[in-house]
Amino acid sequence: MNCIQCDNIVENKDTGLCATCSAKKRKINKLFKRKISEKTKQKAIAKVSIKQSTRLAEYNKEVKKWIVNKACQVCGLKANQCHHSRGRLGINLLDKSTWIPVCAKCHERIHRESKWAQENVNVKPRSI
Repeated sequence: MNCIQCDNIVENKDTGLCATCSAKKRKINKLFKRKISEKTKQKAIAKVSIKQSTRLAEYNKEVKKWIVNKACQVCGLKANQCHHSRGRLGINLLDKSTWIPVCAKCHERIHRESKWAQENVNVKPRSI
């Protein structure tokens, strides 16, 4: 049996091509696939928008200044974190009236035991 492209002897009866034509076809297919993938390749969506990353940078600066020499509102130890009594969405992120200074251990407990936090800490339930 002869190759369907060049009349050489066929090595693979399934394709009907000789070794040389098979290699050429594989190379063309590989290049074609690469060109298609480059065209369809999209940029990854940012996890945080530019606007939100700017707000978070401002927030981090403010919290670092605000937390200095504050005691944890739960246990009285030195506070190193800021809990948001009304969440962090929208204007609440930078609203210092909703910030509560807490240590890491108490902050974790506030999130783990919301009913306890509402009864023992100045934490209000979030409105959605």
